[in-house]
Amino acid sequence: MKPLALAQILLSVSVIALALLQLTGIWPNAIYLYEPLIGVVLLVQAAQNWNRSRPLAYFSLFVSILLFGTTAYIVLR
Repeated sequence: MKPLALAQILLSVSVIALALLQLTGIWPNAIYLYEPLIGVVLLVQAAQNWNRSRPLAYFSLFVSILLFGTTAYIVLR
């Protein structure tokens, strides 16, 4: 298995687990951790799609930057 694919799977599983922890109320502040992880997953997807589809890679980069900006706004308010 390629390292980027393995990283994407591990990050996706952790995002799902943290989202479930927040939704069930076990850890109400999990959004501070799983939202940046979604941005990292999108960065990994952009790296994977760079040679296959540049527009998709640019879109993934744009959305990950938007997510990091949203995270900064949430943390700094």
